[in-house]
Amino acid sequence: MTNFRKQLGNYKRNAITELVAIASNFRQANIAIFHEFVHPPTGGGHQFMRGLWHQFELRNIKVENNVLSHTTRACLFNTFNYLEILGFSNT
Repeated sequence: MTNFRKQLGNYKRNAITELVAIASNFRQANIAIFHEFVHPPTGGGHQFMRGLWHQFELRNIKVENNVLSHTTRACLFNTFNYLEILGFSNT
């Protein structure tokens, strides 16, 4: 059963990757932030990322979350949130 779940997870990630790739053809942004945002109240990391996003928008920098579009010039990637996808344990 474990192999089945692992393989199903791989198919799910591949499908999500393909959908994101298709959607990115229709988006435009200067910077992409890969971070799993949660609603306040939360810790300092989330507060910092929300504040950073807000400052980018104040400077008319187009920001997108968890997507790379064809106009994205920079990417901030919080690896802690994606350790499992990258093949590392989060424990």
